[in-house]
Amino acid sequence: MVLVTNATDTLDEHLDRIELTHFADAVVSSATVGVAKPDQRIYEIAAELTGAAPERCLFVDDRLENVEAATSLGMTGVHYRTVADLAAVLT
Repeated sequence: MVLVTNATDTLDEHLDRIELTHFADAVVSSATVGVAKPDQRIYEIAAELTGAAPERCLFVDDRLENVEAATSLGMTGVHYRTVADLAAVLT
C-alpha cells in the first residue's frame, strides 16, 4: 500500500507521532516529489514504487478530480464518500 498525499515536509514526523508509520509500505508526498495530486506524475511515481503497472493499482480518494487523474492512467479508481463506495470495488 502506498500513501499518495499532498502534504507538507513534516508528514513523516506527523505519521510517526500518531504511530501510523507502519500503515503504508511507501509514502509519495507532494512535498518530497515536487508534484501534487491531480498531476498524473504523482500517480506514476506511486505505481513505480510498487513495481506494478497502473492497471494493477487501486486508487481511493475523496476528491473526484484526483480519482479521474488516476483512472486516466489506467488505475481503478474509487471516489470515496462512504464505506459502501470502497466495499463495492473490493467485493
